[in-house]
Amino acid sequence: MIMNRKYVLTDDCITVDGRRLYRIECVRPFSHMICGMRGGYIEHDGNLSHDGNAWVAGDAMVMGNAEVIDDALVCDNACVRGDALISGKAMVCDNAIVSGNAMVRDDAEVKDRARVSGNPQVYEKACISGDAQVEGGAMVYGRARVSGKARVCGMYAHVHGAAVITD
Repeated sequence: MIMNRKYVLTDDCITVDGRRLYRIECVRPFSHMICGMRGGYIEHDGNLSHDGNAWVAGDAMVMGNAEVIDDALVCDNACVRGDALISGKAMVCDNAIVSGNAMVRDDAEVKDRARVSGNPQVYEKACISGDAQVEGGAMVYGRARVSGKARVCGMYAHVHGAAVITD
């Protein structure tokens, strides 16, 4: 049993892609959370750290071996799956999907209907939005923006600095 738990898995569950996900409920106050507040859905305790202020909110889902740690937030109808890692103060929201071995960290955001999959890294206040896709081993960092229907892919793709990639 995990000592100093910040949430429990409730009986409110859904099945997605053959996996049973459980809605979480806060059991100790932290950050902006109070006891009894319900969050999103996770498959198991390994998906959401009991340390820090990390949280899964709304109807967001975290499944497989994916992890949300530190002060990261997954909210709205976002989905994090596979072996993805959301850390730091990163946020995945709206209807975004992060999957594979993707890493979203620091103060990065993935939002709207954006997709981050494969082995990419999104960090240092980068933002992926709209219907944008970041795939493979691509790296987006340093306040860079990828939006619209843009697609950044491949291990040699690096978008950084004040770069803006869009439609």
